[in-house]
Amino acid sequence: MGINKIFSKNLERLRKLQGYSQRELAKKTGLSHRMINYYEKDPKSIPMNKLEILAEALNVTIADFFSEKISNPLDDLDVRWIKKIIEIKNLPEADRKEINRHINSLIKKHTLQKKQTEQDKTRIFEY
Repeated sequence: MGINKIFSKNLERLRKLQGYSQRELAKKTGLSHRMINYYEKDPKSIPMNKLEILAEALNVTIADFFSEKISNPLDDLDVRWIKKIIEIKNLPEADRKEINRHINSLIKKHTLQKKQTEQDKTRIFEY
């Protein structure tokens, strides 16, 4: 993978990890939304004169843009979910615990439903 592609993938990944949309990052850096989009979509050249601005806005080092360690399980996470997680982090502990209980309950319900569906399919084939 070329250096420009590594830069563009890392910029997108780092932006998402901070919970920013492209428009929000553009506003924070003073760059245009179109430029942020261009930088994330395999630019022809790396914006050397903008690296410091981007790094500061994302609270990372310039070297982070060029790390080949791109794989991250959060890459495909919707920015809206990241923002919600940040909002939850700022809630009182009792509210965070309540949200956690609710999420665990939903996951358990889904897991049981899935297991029941699999058992039902198995029974159909037994007859």
